[in-house]
Amino acid sequence: MWLPLIPAFLVAVALLYLPGLLVSAGIRLRPQLRLAVAPAISLLVLSVSAIWASAVELRFSLLPVVVSTVIATAVTLLGARYLTRLVRGTLVGHWVDSPTRRRRRRRGNPFAVDGAGWPVVATVLAMVLMVRNIVRVIGSPTAIAQDFDSIFHLNVVRWILDTGDGSTFTVESMISGPNPPQPYPAAWHDLVALVAQLTGTQQLLIAQNAVILAVGAVVWSVGWVLVIRILVPRSPVALLAVAVLACFFPSLPYRPMSTGPLYPSLLAMTLLPTLLILVAMFFNRVPRGPESKLGTGAVLLLVIAGVGLTHPSALLSAMIVVLPMLFGWALDARLTTTPVESMRYRWITLGVTTVATVVCWVLVRPAPEATLAFPKLGMGTALIQGLLLRPDNPAVPWTLVVLTAAGAVSVFRHRRYRWLVVAHLGYLFCWVVAIALPIEWLRRLITGVWFNDYWRLAALLPITAIPLAVLGVRELVHWIRLGLRRYAPTPGTRRGRQLLGSGIAVGTALVLLALTLPMPWWNQNARQIAAPYKMKEQARLVDPDELALFDVAAQQVPADETIAVNPWTGASLVYAYTGRRVTRPHINGTDSPAAAVIRERLRDATTDPAVCPAVHHLRVGYVLDFGTRGVFGENHDYPGLEHLDRAEGFRLVERRGEAALYQVTACR
Repeated sequence: MWLPLIPAFLVAVALLYLPGLLVSAGIRLRPQLRLAVAPAISLLVLSVSAIWASAVELRFSLLPVVVSTVIATAVTLLGARYLTRLVRGTLVGHWVDSPTRRRRRRRGNPFAVDGAGWPVVATVLAMVLMVRNIVRVIGSPTAIAQDFDSIFHLNVVRWILDTGDGSTFTVESMISGPNPPQPYPAAWHDLVALVAQLTGTQQLLIAQNAVILAVGAVVWSVGWVLVIRILVPRSPVALLAVAVLACFFPSLPYRPMSTGPLYPSLLAMTLLPTLLILVAMFFNRVPRGPESKLGTGAVLLLVIAGVGLTHPSALLSAMIVVLPMLFGWALDARLTTTPVESMRYRWITLGVTTVATVVCWVLVRPAPEATLAFPKLGMGTALIQGLLLRPDNPAVPWTLVVLTAAGAVSVFRHRRYRWLVVAHLGYLFCWVVAIALPIEWLRRLITGVWFNDYWRLAALLPITAIPLAVLGVRELVHWIRLGLRRYAPTPGTRRGRQLLGSGIAVGTALVLLALTLPMPWWNQNARQIAAPYKMKEQARLVDPDELALFDVAAQQVPADETIAVNPWTGASLVYAYTGRRVTRPHINGTDSPAAAVIRERLRDATTDPAVCPAVHHLRVGYVLDFGTRGVFGENHDYPGLEHLDRAEGFRLVERRGEAALYQVTACR
């Protein structure tokens, strides 16, 4: 059933990793870190390629991406070598040199505590669990999330394929009508469009769901395993724990797949763990690795640019973690031996970062009319739900709650990573404000950068809860081992200790699987998340009868003619499904003067002299009538498209249930 999706999935993985791996080749990084940063850099390459291709009127395809990758790779290879020579001797050693010389890797046991085997096993385990869970959520390779933004995301992909223009600065031309387009982050849509191009699939849902699977199963898994390997070094228990726990937080990555759906936000948020660990590495808030500070900073800048072009709000989301991290760094009483890390430098860095964050917080936000403006819960209820990691979900994930609480206690007990707890409380505060604060202007001021959308903010809670839960697992395992030493002494040989450690790590993973996979709380949340993908009669967006009419339209409507639609009913999705142009590609947007005439007066084509010129201007030849019930259940009238069975100048092509396809004969 899922076999048709496999080629698209492999192409999506290649597009997410190959450009980034090549561009970062000139920077000395450990292999796993190079793999983790590759998606953000690849998305930077894709976005920049689409922008310059649009500027020079070149169709967006694999060619601009290859050109950008070659140029960027050459720049990093030559630039890294030149910059290292330029600054060597002027900056202190650890800025340009590895803190430890590379040792020739000896052939040893890959499953020693620092062996390469454990990250591989953890990554594979996480990928398998994520594939299983995502397939359960989506249900079918051609399934669509029956929600508001599915119309926009699919139609933008079709628009890019039709026009060859995937620039962040022009894709909103699809819905802007006579107005100039506003910038919109198009990395997600560029990626899906390229996957559809390279695989030759005409079913955009296969390309889109393949990208969802690649992002959720591969990017998410690789990123979290890297984060925990750096955050908790030499700990197989922590690696296998994150492989399991990162797969069972309902709010991320699953919720953005179905509610909204929020695909660009999903893509950006899966990159956040890698971005944040790079910041922690640069400011020495985690144990150091073989990377130089200059190399870490260069990769960090590339990742910031990639995340920003994927979705700018993700950068402000990251600042809720970065600011507590930098505050702790500035307060750190340990003196360094280098002038560039003096206390003055630290406080200046913190101050500049804080001011920049506040300025962006105030200026970088959507228009007020684009934000949600209603509280849904009381403050107390919202706070309790957030603390219990069930932000508007049907069941409390008790396993995750207990482990996250244990991790918070561990953090303060060991006085390390306390910024994680502060950041988690920051995300919790924003969630409560978005869903419960009754003061509208204050709610918009605080959470307007996320459209006041509590689902977007709920998805941020796992960013800090996952590492806290892993730290909680490690702490609990530590205390259990101490308790068992009275009855089972530690083996005296090195091999015996390795076998014991391996057994404890595997046993921990099995226990965590038993406490997550079959649990009622997970199954309840998974069913709710999967609900928008279920195809049924009276579906919110398109039902089986309406999908059948899309097939009829593909066969009956000539490729150069336009279909008049009421976008609120899901009828505008005929553009994504068939490639036939529509009068209004999305619910949000502005009608051209001709489209406004069609919307209000098309049914009067035989008597109103203004209608036929509008029909000819837009080449409207057909009408897709799905009634007036909108995606949210309310009625949205389009008077010109209603009751065509009683109007002159229209021929019924086919009717399926309550849906009908008409041909416009009045203006021929």
